[in-house]
Amino acid sequence: MVSKKSTIACQRVQEKRRELQDMSKSATHYLPDGKVYKGKLHKAGGVLMTGAKHTPESKVLTHTPPPKPKAKK
Repeated sequence: MVSKKSTIACQRVQEKRRELQDMSKSATHYLPDGKVYKGKLHKAGGVLMTGAKHTPESKVLTHTPPPKPKAKK
């Protein structure tokens, strides 16, 4: 028998997961080279990556663009 506390905890986890999925869909995602990525995504080991499924070609995505190199004087 499942306790009421564990059912509530499970519901909270599911709600949090939905919130994170919605945020991931609305946030801007950047490739390592700084380009905006708008394709399908997946998570591998807690890291957001390109593509619907993990492959050797999957690239890590971030929510912030990489810093631009400083110009030389």
